[in-house]
Amino acid sequence: MTIQIIDTPLDHAARLEIAKRRSRVPSFEPGLKQACVGFGKAGDNVEALSSGKALCVTTGQQPGIFLGPAFTVYKALSVIALAERLTEYCGKQVVPVFWVAGDDHDFAEANHVHVLDRDHGVRKIQLDPRDGDASSLPLYRELLDEGIKDVLRTFADTLPHNDFFDDVGGWLEQQYAPGKSMAGAFAHSLAELLGDRGLVVFQPTHNEAKRVQSQWILKALERAEVLDRSLNNKASELNDRGAPVPVPIHPGDTLVMIEGSQGRDRLRMEGSRFVARRSGESWSLDELREILRKDPELFSANVLLRPVVEAAILPTVAYVAGPGELKYINQAEPVYEELDITPQTYLPRWSGVMVEPKVGRVLEKFNLSLEELNAPEGQIEGRLAADMVPNHLKTGLADLKNTLDEYSAGIVSEARKIDPTLEKPAAGAFRQIQFKVEHLEKRIASRIKAKNEITLRQIRDARNAVFPHGKPQERVFGFVQYLVRYGPTLLEQLSVACKEWADKVSVSDEGK
Repeated sequence: MTIQIIDTPLDHAARLEIAKRRSRVPSFEPGLKQACVGFGKAGDNVEALSSGKALCVTTGQQPGIFLGPAFTVYKALSVIALAERLTEYCGKQVVPVFWVAGDDHDFAEANHVHVLDRDHGVRKIQLDPRDGDASSLPLYRELLDEGIKDVLRTFADTLPHNDFFDDVGGWLEQQYAPGKSMAGAFAHSLAELLGDRGLVVFQPTHNEAKRVQSQWILKALERAEVLDRSLNNKASELNDRGAPVPVPIHPGDTLVMIEGSQGRDRLRMEGSRFVARRSGESWSLDELREILRKDPELFSANVLLRPVVEAAILPTVAYVAGPGELKYINQAEPVYEELDITPQTYLPRWSGVMVEPKVGRVLEKFNLSLEELNAPEGQIEGRLAADMVPNHLKTGLADLKNTLDEYSAGIVSEARKIDPTLEKPAAGAFRQIQFKVEHLEKRIASRIKAKNEITLRQIRDARNAVFPHGKPQERVFGFVQYLVRYGPTLLEQLSVACKEWADKVSVSDEGK
């Protein structure tokens, strides 16, 4: 059983300009090696990075249960393919790196996975939600409890038990176990899945990584007023051009998060103090400087500062991004400028749809495209139902009933004139004919209804598989369900698709 993979390119130019960045990549500090997870070929790549002999291309994502939505793996495979392309192009080793954003504290986004169940319905499997008054712990501090066993059992009960299930299920059970952090489980699962393909998984929440990042966190605090002004000016400029401002900019907000009494919290400027937005705790710059020196793990970058910090500490020449990240590239420009960091080039990741055999048969049977499948519910079904009754059949039945109505009274009357005893037999004959025609109509309608119900179910199942909840498949379904159904050959197919994507990227390096 094979699966069809169809490219769905993201709406962003696939151009890569690396000359300026190559001349200003930072060195890889020795301590960062401890923050890297790499198995197999990836272990050699970690050594190449730590020796200073390699550049890297990066991507990243916040952790999710069982690796989260499928696009997470698409990002990883994209960066692997691009690293191979750039290694050939640059004449220097380029390593693929995946930055696990374990500082993220959105538990509700990370605590679940969607799968297509055995009845072709969309099912959400999740950990119990946090209490409403719980602290906003970053996911690298969020430890899995016994509830993960229930999630694993539900996952096992939902998916088919085929030749691949034991391997995938055993791998997940080993990685997602009580006592492990959500970010750690995610990082090691991804590293194990793609280590042989060279993917280095980077944990920025490691103590050494936090230490290396701390100088840039401090600079963002020291230049908070300048950054605030520049970002608000940039937002106004984008608004004036009618361009989007995807990350809300509130005057006084810094780009730095701190773990306080209410968990991970945004630092705001209020007079000469820095105040945690939720808890109200406040510090002077000198106090924050001292805390940062002693406990750098308490600090993290927000969404606009994070890629800048990455560019400041890793020898990266390019970042493979998803559609959400591509939207806020322009917003981050002032942060790069104010901190004097040369930005890495952003490139849209590979994007695609996995069309399973059953879905492919439905598309072929009803002559539908993927775009048509995403039409408003009922639109396709209505058209197909109308097409089920041939026009000549509808016309013929209507003509037959009209003819019977037209001639029955006259024929009965003529029969009565010949012999009054013929009236009842003649009228009865027409009633029998009309009954048989009506019975035939009902049988036709019944069969059409049955076929229509089958059609409705087939269309519904296909729509659920490709556009669950009306969203792109890659943004909803967990990748692991496809591993269960199609095994390791699926990774080979996707790797080929990502290589073709990488080969099409336009690379410019004037300094070469």
